Amino acid sequence: MPWGIYYAVAFKKASGKQLNEIPLTDDIILGLGKALGKLHKLSSEHKPVNNKRNDWKEKIDWMEDVLAAFPDETAAKSELYMLKDYFLKLLTTKENFGLIHYDFEPDNVFYDEVTKSYNPIDFDDAMYHWYALDIQISIDEITEDMLEEQVESAINQFMKGYRDEYNISDGMLKLLPIFRRYSDLYGYVRLLRSVEEKWNNEPEWMVNLRIRLENLLNKRKCTFTKAI
Repeated sequence: MPWGIYYAVAFKKASGKQLNEIPLTDDIILGLGKALGKLHKLSSEHKPVNNKRNDWKEKIDWMEDVLAAFPDETAAKSELYMLKDYFLKLLTTKENFGLIHYDFEPDNVFYDEVTKSYNPIDFDDAMYHWYALDIQISIDEITEDMLEEQVESAINQFMKGYRDEYNISDGMLKLLPIFRRYSDLYGYVRLLRSVEEKWNNEPEWMVNLRIRLENLLNKRKCTFTKAI
């Protein structure tokens, strides 16, 4: 195929339903927070022997390499260097930094109503980072389509559940907007790289997808280089 080789991988099905297929009640959101807290507690105790995942610095280096091929991406490069300098000065401890899921959102978590358990999948993007980044990504995803008056309650429920299982300081939570900028930049660079390659006679679905992705790139670009 002109777009490369595709691989399919099969896993045992996770029990339950994807959270994006059921109503996100207060109890469900509370449980989701607990599930992430449990995951981070396990991560804080985990010491890998082999095949350690990349950390945020290696991801930064990868983004810098990608952006080097795009001389006009000055805003993205400025955002990259700004965030790199900030994170290099940020305190790293056993309690606040470790292996994170990076994609802990409703469509990657299954809820089993019988066992009341939460089963996360899709650890492909796992990396070593501050746990607050996982919290930021999860909160943004569960509140994305909520009414404004529902957001604060949802965040409170999520954080209550999280803190029932694992502790995080108020100081780290105040940095969530900065962690959002990291995830926005990382997503931007990945999209930029994916839309660069073009082929003659692309199918209509790909043409339409490319338009949506390029619109998303333009929208996200406007958020770069604001002072931290």
